[in-house]
Amino acid sequence: MKKRIAAILLLGCMVMGSVGTPAQVSAAEVAETAAEAEIEQTSEETSADTAAAEDTETAGNTKTAGNTETAESTELAETAESTELAEPVKAAAADTTENETEATAEEITHPTGLMDLNVINVGTIAEDDVLDETEANSSKSSSVYAAAWDAYSSNYVYNMLSTEERKFWDGLDASCRQVLLGTDNLTDGHIPYVSCGSLNSNRITYVAYMFRYMNPQYYFINVSLYQGGSSSGWYAAFGVYSAFQNGTARSTATQSVKNQVDTWKNTVNSLSSEAEKVKMIHDLIVQKVDYNTDIYGNSFNEDTAYTQSVYSVFCMDKTVCAGYAQAFEMMCNGVGVDCIAVTSDDHEWNKVRINDSWYNVDCTWADQSTIDYEYFERSDAVYDADLASYASSHAEESYWSEYLPACTLDSGATFSDPGTLPTITQQTAQPQISVTANNNVNYVTITSSTPNAIIYYTTNGDTPTPAYTRSEKYSSTFILSGSCTVKAVAVCDTYWDSNVASKSVTATTGTTGTTDTSDTTDTTTQHKAAPFVKLLYQYVLDRSATQSEVDYWVGRLENGSTGAEVAYGFLFSEEFQNKNYSDADYVEHLYLSLMGRASDADGKADWVTHLTNGVSRLYVFRQFTDSTEFGNLCNTYEIERGTVTLTEDRDQNYNVTRFVARNYTEFLGRTYDVDGLNDWSGRINSGYGMENVAYGFVFSQECINMNLSNSDYVKMLYRGIFGRSYDDEGLNDWVNQLNNGTSRETVFWGFANSQEFANMVASYGL
Repeated sequence: MKKRIAAILLLGCMVMGSVGTPAQVSAAEVAETAAEAEIEQTSEETSADTAAAEDTETAGNTKTAGNTETAESTELAETAESTELAEPVKAAAADTTENETEATAEEITHPTGLMDLNVINVGTIAEDDVLDETEANSSKSSSVYAAAWDAYSSNYVYNMLSTEERKFWDGLDASCRQVLLGTDNLTDGHIPYVSCGSLNSNRITYVAYMFRYMNPQYYFINVSLYQGGSSSGWYAAFGVYSAFQNGTARSTATQSVKNQVDTWKNTVNSLSSEAEKVKMIHDLIVQKVDYNTDIYGNSFNEDTAYTQSVYSVFCMDKTVCAGYAQAFEMMCNGVGVDCIAVTSDDHEWNKVRINDSWYNVDCTWADQSTIDYEYFERSDAVYDADLASYASSHAEESYWSEYLPACTLDSGATFSDPGTLPTITQQTAQPQISVTANNNVNYVTITSSTPNAIIYYTTNGDTPTPAYTRSEKYSSTFILSGSCTVKAVAVCDTYWDSNVASKSVTATTGTTGTTDTSDTTDTTTQHKAAPFVKLLYQYVLDRSATQSEVDYWVGRLENGSTGAEVAYGFLFSEEFQNKNYSDADYVEHLYLSLMGRASDADGKADWVTHLTNGVSRLYVFRQFTDSTEFGNLCNTYEIERGTVTLTEDRDQNYNVTRFVARNYTEFLGRTYDVDGLNDWSGRINSGYGMENVAYGFVFSQECINMNLSNSDYVKMLYRGIFGRSYDDEGLNDWVNQLNNGTSRETVFWGFANSQEFANMVASYGL
């Protein structure tokens, strides 16, 4: 763990004074704090001068055991390791990059500020300081939270813990929840102690450390972990910031946090897709708070700054990396997007799950003069390939290694551009649950045919997930002695999650030695078209689909609807139309949803030009669904491609339509109206001559009402009939003829019957 745990063995007893509200707490109310800063210059890895770097060492708070007589009989030695803080500013690379036009190297900072977890050994503890066992052992449902605040936490790590570690975690959760929802004063400066079971000291520390970062809603716990023993075993408890030890002040603070969170949730929940929500949360946090540079000063007091808590973000507008990351985690989970916080030796950031794959996000480093998106939704590879001094701040501590998800996908974000998330086109294979009976005991095995898939399961009827609900990560065959329903889901990076498999298991599943591999899952949800439907929800409607929505469209496909017909149902739905996308945005949605990729610049520009020239959006949609790429997509999901029928006259021949559209522009000086465009296009498609169409425009009442001079009339004919500007000799000749009595119709036919007009018409392929 890189020596991040400070063990503090205490002697004597410290008497704490009365505690005020957070705004009233002074430095005098904190235990002894010693700080020293060392500033040094370095030019390593950059030719530019770097900013000053300070290392602040802060001794941990000290606290005595509740039972002083027992504590005195215990041999204790007082020790304290320093709390290490990373340098506040690291100068950006001096290399010439595209970002230098937006922010100079001197303006880019990469501060950290993660504080150590101080482990405080208090010897023997009193039994009345321990949380009641019935409360500690109470089971929190995975689908119905015991308290609304639980929605802001993550079960990602919990789902991979051992049974003994889960019990300890549950105890910490119950104790923290009791403090969060209660108004009792905490006269001993910590939450009630909970049993550590048979865990050794390292596992106690690591599990507690991860608990703290998976439960940001417990804003009142500080960076101290008290440990002690009694005749019944070993116990642990988190320390609490001084101000929040007062029940009334804590209740007020809880409401303040809730008010800000609720306000943001209302804003974020107005968006439909996970990607939109994640960006909104990221931007709200970065725009609201400033980095708290006070952390590097000798007078800094964490007991009143709360930099390691979301309180500093929601209620104080000044924080460090820990506050940024935990606030981001809390808000994402609160709106239904899985997110965890993770730490390196000196820094904290996030991993967020969007469209069933994980990405790295660093809100702290985004907080520049303008929002910097270079570290937004990036892959592990991008973080690892950063400048060495920056990459080290994103090197996860070793104890995370067995838990953290892989982040292999990347947004391609830059300083000013948040990038585009890759399109997910594959779905993880649904798990297969097999049960082998032996002496009335069932041995359950779960597999998925997708390589590297991870399986999560439940046996209490809840829907399994990697992080949202409390589930078990499957590792090997397990035993069930009673009756229950096993549910399982398979997940894999770069894939959509599988459909949920379900099997009812009883003690008499089969006779000894028999294996039951029958599948009890609804066949509707197993269809390979499910990822295709999810793709349409993601890239057409910009939101996630509910299972019932997926089942509806999969059912349509199974009952004979084609891929083109289902895609039409999305792209021409009222929900999509109400978004009022521009032509360029519409085309981009076609690329993403019907080709499974982002557009190429030339292709996108060409289709936007088609729309500008008069064809309908359905016409362009038809070209996409008739493409080889859409056909390949349909083949992947084993669905019939199909096509759609074009009924408007303007969609029958693109060249005819763009010819008519230019007549509106050149002869009437305006864009077309759809009814007129369809009318003229229909006439040409029925054999009407192009010269007659031009005549209809030139001698329409709308054109006549323009009252053009002879010179302007001739210039218009050059533009509209010849598709070019006039030459002076020709202009003068035609104007002289008009001035000498030649009719405008005669001049028109002189243009319309020319070889140059015939050539112009031919250039349209007509």
